[in-house]
Parts: sequence; structure tokens; C-alpha cells
Amino acid sequence: MAEAPDRFALAQRAAEIRQQLAERATSRTEQVDSLAATPMTFRYTASSAIPGFDSGAPLYTGYLIGKQSLFVALTVVIVVLGVGAPWLAFILLFGWLYRVSGLRALRRRWAAPDAATPIAS
Repeated sequence: MAEAPDRFALAQRAAEIRQQLAERATSRTEQVDSLAATPMTFRYTASSAIPGFDSGAPLYTGYLIGKQSLFVALTVVIVVLGVGAPWLAFILLFGWLYRVSGLRALRRRWAAPDAATPIAS
């Protein structure tokens, strides 16, 4: 007779499990219906992950590339001036000193000796 209470308990447990499954199925159906009634919109646009396919703003992309190119060019000019200007000033200073001093005239005199001066032989 020990089997009757066990069968009754098992039948009761099976009924509880069926009821839980029915509640879950009802809950799932309600969630699916709720999701189906939710309004959604999709906006398909290319992103920066695929360069060249951004059809949304090609002019703006060109503007950004041009601006970056201008900044790089200005940077190069500033660096070249910063490195070259002191050397140019140094060379011009020595050229001016050479011209102002009498070294230029002396060098000409040494390069072409006077025809009036006899060469001793």
C-alpha cells in the first residue's frame, strides 16, 4: 500500500509541473505579442568601419582630409623654417662680414698681382 501515496504524490507533482509549463507558455505568448506590437525603425548607414562607403557626408569627409593635409603642410613649413633659418642667418652674417671687412679686396689683390710689379727670377 505504500505505492498509493507515492502515486498520488507523483500525480500531484506532475499536475504542478504541467501548470507551471502552461503558465510559462502563456507568459511567453504575452511577451511575443508585446514585442510584435512594439514599433521599431531601422536606419541603415555605413560607418567609418568601411572607408569609402560613407554616402552620408562625402563633402565633410573631404573637408576633414583637406584640413588635416593643410595642418601637415604648415607643420612641415614651420619645422623647415625652424631648422633652416638659423643656418641661413649664420651664412648671411658671415657673407656680410666678409664683404664689409677688407678681406675681399685683399683676396682680389692677392689673386691678380699687379703687372707693374716685376717678378724676380
